[in-house]
Formats: sequence, structure tokens, C-alpha cells
Amino acid sequence: MSNPRRAKGTGYEVGIKEEFLEGIWPEVERAPLKGVNDFGDFVNVAGWLIEARNRKTWALPAWIRSVYSKLDREGRNRKFRWMLVFKADKRGELNDDYVLMSASQAFNLIETETLYWAMIGRLDEHPLP
Repeated sequence: MSNPRRAKGTGYEVGIKEEFLEGIWPEVERAPLKGVNDFGDFVNVAGWLIEARNRKTWALPAWIRSVYSKLDREGRNRKFRWMLVFKADKRGELNDDYVLMSASQAFNLIETETLYWAMIGRLDEHPLP
């Protein structure tokens, strides 16, 4: 790969795919580049729009606008229920990186998880502190 920045991004996407996503979605793949028709960095991750950012500086407003514009394009189809943006942290391993999600989605996810554990009658065994 001749472009060092693209190689850095590709390496980060591969790391996220292998470290986190394959255990949840065995069929996950890196998405092909589609320019303005891009819908995230990964495919076969049902209901999720997932982006990976391995950049030196944080550009949260631009990243959020980018993800929400993708969600807006697909919103009519309800293809994506959730979105995540992974941000690399040079100080550690992948497990030390950051994940960005909107507050409404985060609380919706917490509520869904809590309702699931309550529904199966095991809320007292919930694995989170």
C-alpha cells in the first residue's frame, strides 16, 4: 500500500475487526471504499454503523457529522439501529482505545441490556458492576 495514512487506517480497521468484531459477527468484513455512498468501515454487522479513526488529532464534530449523515441516508430503511466510532489511542493496546456513541444510543443500549437481564429473571446476575 503506497499511502502511509491509508495503511495506518487499514491496519487499525483490521485490528478492530479481529480483536472485537469477529467474536460477535463471524462474517464481518472490512467495507469496500464507496466515497459518498460509504456506510461505515465494516459490513455484516447487523444493525450497526461502525467507523474506525486512527488519527493523530481528534475531530469529533466532523466525525459525528459524517456518521449522522450516513445514518440520515439510511434512516428511511432503518438499516442501522446503532452507531459507534472507534478512536485509536497511541498510549496503549486496542482495549485502551475509545468508542464514541451518542448519549441517546448509549442509554438505549443500557436500557435494552437491563431489560434483557430482567426479562430472563437474572438481573441480580448482570455481569456489569
